[in-house]
Amino acid sequence: MPSEVNKIRRTFLLTEFLHTFPISFIFPVYVLFLKDNGLSLIEIGIINTSYMFLVFLLEIPTGVIADVVSRKLSIVIGTGLYILAPLIYFFSSTFIWFLMAELTIGLGMCFVSGALEAWVKDKLDETGEPHNLGELYSQYFMVKRICVIIGGTLGGLVAIYSMRSVWLIAGIGEAIGFVIILFVMKDCHLNKPDKSLKSSLLSSMKSIACDSISFGWQNKLVLLLIMVATCSQMSGQALNMQWSLQAEKYFDLKSITPIWLGISTFMFLGAWWSKQILNDERKKKSLIFWSNILAGIPILIIAYFFNGWIIFSGFMISEFGRGVFPAAQKAYVQNLIPADKRATITSFDSMIQRLGMGIAWLSAGWIAQMASIEFAWLLSGIGFILTAMLSRKLPNGH
Repeated sequence: MPSEVNKIRRTFLLTEFLHTFPISFIFPVYVLFLKDNGLSLIEIGIINTSYMFLVFLLEIPTGVIADVVSRKLSIVIGTGLYILAPLIYFFSSTFIWFLMAELTIGLGMCFVSGALEAWVKDKLDETGEPHNLGELYSQYFMVKRICVIIGGTLGGLVAIYSMRSVWLIAGIGEAIGFVIILFVMKDCHLNKPDKSLKSSLLSSMKSIACDSISFGWQNKLVLLLIMVATCSQMSGQALNMQWSLQAEKYFDLKSITPIWLGISTFMFLGAWWSKQILNDERKKKSLIFWSNILAGIPILIIAYFFNGWIIFSGFMISEFGRGVFPAAQKAYVQNLIPADKRATITSFDSMIQRLGMGIAWLSAGWIAQMASIEFAWLLSGIGFILTAMLSRKLPNGH
C-alpha cells in the first residue's frame, strides 16, 4: 500500500499536469491566432499585459481566499475558469472578447497557483510523516516543463489544420481535469482565523506591503536581486511575443512545431544544467551573470542577421541562457531572506516581476509596430546585457 505522503505527492503532480498540459497546447500559436483574427501587435500586447496586471493585482486577494475559506475550493474555482477561458477564445473573434478571455485565464491562475502549493504543504504536514519538499518541487517543475514541451508540440501540429481548434482541445482537457480534481483531491484542515475574510485580506495586503518595503529598505541586496530578476524577465518578453511571427514569416506554419520543440528543449536543458552546479554558493552569482550574457549576445547578433535559420539557431542558445537564470536567481534570493520573511518577500518578488513583464509586453508590441520586430529584439538583447552588468553588483556566496 502506498503511504499517505506518496498519495499526496501524486495528487499534487497530477493536478499540475491536468492544469498545464491542456493549456500548453495554445502556447506556440497564441500570438499567431490573435494576429490571424486581425489584431495589431499593440492590441496583442494590451491583451497579454492585462493578464500580467490582473495577476499583479489579485495574487494576494485570491491567496487570502485559499487561506481563509478552502484550498481545494480555490483550486476548483481556478480550474473552472481555465475551462471557460479557452472556450471564450474558441468562440470569439474580436479584441474585447479576447481581452475577457485573457482576464479569465489570469483570474484562474491566481486562484490555482498559491493555493496548490499551500495545499500540498499542509497535507504533507498533516500526515506527520517525513517528506522532502525540495525533491517534490523539483519533480513539479519537471512535470510542468515536460507538459509544456509535449503539449505545445501537439498544439503546433493541430494548428497546421485548424488554429481555432487548439483552444477547443485546451478547454476540453481542462474540463476533464476539473472532474478528476473534484473527486481525487481531498481538502486540508484549515485553522480558521478569528477575522473575517475582508479583514484577513486587508491585513494580508498590508503585511506584505509593509514587510516588503521595510525589509527591502534595510536590505538593499534583496531589492537589487528583485531588480535583476525583473529586468531579465522584461528583456525576454519581446522574444516570447514575436518568435512565432518570425517563424511564420521566414518559414511557414509547419515550422512552429519543430521550433517550439527546440525552444522548450533548450530552456529545459538550461534549467537542468543550472541545477547540477548550484550547490556551490560561489557559482550562483556567476550563473546569474552568464545566463543573461548567454541570453543577450545571440539576440544582438540575430537582430542584425534576420534571416532564416540564423535567427533560430541563435534563439535556441538564448533560450538555454534564459533556462539557466530562474533556478540561479531563486537559489540566490532564498539565501538572503530570513525564514519568517520568505513567503512575504517571495510574493512581493513575484508581483514586481509580473508588473514588469506586463509593461514589457505592451512596450514590445508598440515598438514592433511603430519600428520593427528587429529593433524590438535589439532592445531585448541590450536589456539582457545591462541586466548582466547590474548583477555584477551582487556579492559572491551568501
